[in-house]
Amino acid sequence: MMCLFVAPLFVVQWLFDEEQLRVENIYIGGQSLSEQQWSYMQNLGKEMKNSLKDVPAVFAPSCLSHTLITKSNWTDFQVKGTTLSRALQCWDRSLQEANKNSRTALKGCPYHLIDSCQWPQCNPTCPALVDQATQQEMTLLQALASMGLDLQKLGLDLRGDFSAGMISAGG
Repeated sequence: MMCLFVAPLFVVQWLFDEEQLRVENIYIGGQSLSEQQWSYMQNLGKEMKNSLKDVPAVFAPSCLSHTLITKSNWTDFQVKGTTLSRALQCWDRSLQEANKNSRTALKGCPYHLIDSCQWPQCNPTCPALVDQATQQEMTLLQALASMGLDLQKLGLDLRGDFSAGMISAGG
């Protein structure tokens, strides 16, 4: 699994990395998607969370993307109400304090920021998905439906309640 940004004990990583999915021939918005591939995507997110649970400082949104800091909107992404820029400031301050041998915890500085929801794109600050053919933005439900998945069979609500539930469960 690929890490986007690594510093001593700090990790920034999407929970659903597009490049990792491409290794498994899964392209969102570009081809049909089998139930097995959908299960693989869900498991990828779970495995990524498990691999990050013991990392002292982590920022991991439940988004389907690959690059982060190279995007112009990288400061917009949040996990549990904390932006990446705020997390980086906290981590930097903690390093400075550690160098001073200070034992005081930094108030208001969360270090373990991993989305709790289980679906790609459940975080409302995720970058929009784009249909490869039309270049139009789309929701996760629209992408899955366009890829041929039977959303009802998977237990996904076609009226959009699924998306609202994902957003409230994220973070």
